[in-house]
Amino acid sequence: MKIFIYITLCSFILFGCDSTSDDKILSKDSKTNQTNKQTEPKLNWRHPALFPVGASIGNYLRAYYLVGQFDKMLPFLIIPECMDREEVIYKLRRMNWGYDIKMTNIQWEKDSSFVMTYKTTMNNTTAIEQYVGCIQNDTAKLYIDAKNEQLFVNNLDFPSPDDCSLKQSLGLLQFEFDSDVLLTESASVLKQIGKYFERNPSQVIAVIGHTSSEGSAKHNQELSEARAKVIYDYLRSLPIDLTVSSYLGRGDKDPIYSNVTEEGRAKNRRVEIRFLKN
Repeated sequence: MKIFIYITLCSFILFGCDSTSDDKILSKDSKTNQTNKQTEPKLNWRHPALFPVGASIGNYLRAYYLVGQFDKMLPFLIIPECMDREEVIYKLRRMNWGYDIKMTNIQWEKDSSFVMTYKTTMNNTTAIEQYVGCIQNDTAKLYIDAKNEQLFVNNLDFPSPDDCSLKQSLGLLQFEFDSDVLLTESASVLKQIGKYFERNPSQVIAVIGHTSSEGSAKHNQELSEARAKVIYDYLRSLPIDLTVSSYLGRGDKDPIYSNVTEEGRAKNRRVEIRFLKN
């Protein structure tokens, strides 16, 4: 079946969000190939969420998610430049994707993007979720959001490049060794984070601190919580429309990268901002 899906996907004509249809001069061989392609199956672009095998992209991705094959989900995601493979898989492992997802509606846009509405049933309760996607290289893909805890964009807004600027600023925060005291150069980074929320008001957030694996679990827990509180106190002090609901330390419990190398440990020492529903 995997071979069939691969061959089928490869058989369609290139079509994507950024693609164009320029006229080209065809050689005799290319004309022959074009004639042969006329007998190949074609996607119905009025239903862009459908794969050639007839399954919706949501159900296709969920199938891989349920069996833990997160790496196989990556080709069907549109990933922001500020996120790497490890971060995406980390979030995929932690997200909750509902039960019995059924596609009920597709809104097709002129730029080859689409919005899918899903009816999600959990414990006999029905909810509605919406996902934004796009056709790239004959494949329906879903946008993911750098700031969204559930990873997928689940509203009608496309991910903003500004969200990556926030993530990058958080990655530049630096504390003194084994301390909750910010280094002097991090003062300008804090201002950048504050300006993000000036540009994006009315947010409800929580601050989460993390450490690498050196030291005892108790010490790491206390250190991560103290560092999270520093950012929490700063954001609460700003005269802007922002609700900072809480802060939390996770110690070394949630590493994204391997703690075997210093590079990985350095990346695991981080402060995250979690966006909560208003």
